[in-house]
Order: sequence, then structure tokens, then C-alpha cells
Amino acid sequence: MRLIIGLLLAALACFGQAKSNVVETGLRDASVATWIPPTCTFAAPPSSPPTGAVCTFTDASSSGAATGGGTYKSVLRYSGSAWVATALSGAGAITFVAGDGTAALTTGSAVCGEAPYAATITGWRIRSLNGTSGSVIFAITVNGASIVAAAPPTLTTATSASGSVSTWANSNAIAVNDLLCFTVSSVTSITNAQLTLSVVR
Repeated sequence: MRLIIGLLLAALACFGQAKSNVVETGLRDASVATWIPPTCTFAAPPSSPPTGAVCTFTDASSSGAATGGGTYKSVLRYSGSAWVATALSGAGAITFVAGDGTAALTTGSAVCGEAPYAATITGWRIRSLNGTSGSVIFAITVNGASIVAAAPPTLTTATSASGSVSTWANSNAIAVNDLLCFTVSSVTSITNAQLTLSVVR
């Protein structure tokens, strides 16, 4: 009986312990894990968050913005005095795919989508996804205005090609939520083409 009572008291003591923050040191490998930050709102922000806290705000004025009043999402970090945009930088890519691999692409075919982040375009690459050799030229517009000038991405009797954007217009800069449209200007034998824009954020 005494043993049972002792075990019960030990269990109660464990359950009665308060939660506390634990500071870890060293390396923790989370390369195969997915971390999802908590959601917050500007209308009712967290009270006294610690410096470095990260939260996904669901009522931002625009994607990535550190101001409220809208319906966009922004992942922000607390600087110790204010919520600020997280700094995402480095090389990236924006990719569009045209065609289903069966029917031939036709002139005028277009694929459009919004830029996921602000960036500067540094290059392009076209690839025939099913390995068919052919030719295709893409016109690219941002919010309806052409940015390729006289040097559009061009594939000529091959399965892949790449090039620079040194002569493109508008400094090759795009903003978050800009509407990018890729339109087939000319095509021969290609049924499934991938156009990738190399970017720096």
C-alpha cells in the first residue's frame, strides 16, 4: 500500500510541474521536417512576443506586407519592437509549362500566373519536356507590358536553350503579385515546353 501511494504521489508531482521555455544549443537536424508558424492577425496581434518570434499574419494589406487591413498572408518576424517582413534572398526560379505533350502548341497559346515574390530576372531557359526537337518563341508580358524587347526566349530546332536578359526592358524587375504571361509567338513541332525564368530575390 505504501508503495502504491508513493507512486501516485510521484505521478501527481510530475503532472503538477509547470511548463517552461527550454533554450537549446548545438545542432538539431530538421532537414526532413516541416515547421508551420502559428497564425496571427494585425487586428489582434500576439501580446508581448519574444524577439525573433515568427507568425503568419492572415490579414495583411498585401502578400509579404507588414501592415494590416487586407486578406493576404505575410510571414513576419518580431524584431523586439515591431513585426517586420522576413528577409528571403538568393537565387530562385519561376517556371511555366505550356502544352499537354500530345497536341501541338499553337501560336497565341498563353499561360499566365502571379509572381510569388519580388525579384529581378537574370536569365531564361526553354526545355522540350518530352524530348521532341523543335522551335518555339515566347513573348513575355508583366501586367500587360512586354519585357523582352527584341530578344524573346527562343528555342531553334533543339530540345533546350537558354539565354540572358541583358537587353530586356524595365530593368527585369518584377513585384509580388505582378501578372506574368508567357505567349507562344511562333512554334514548330513542339507539344510540351517549359519556360523557366532565373531570378534573384
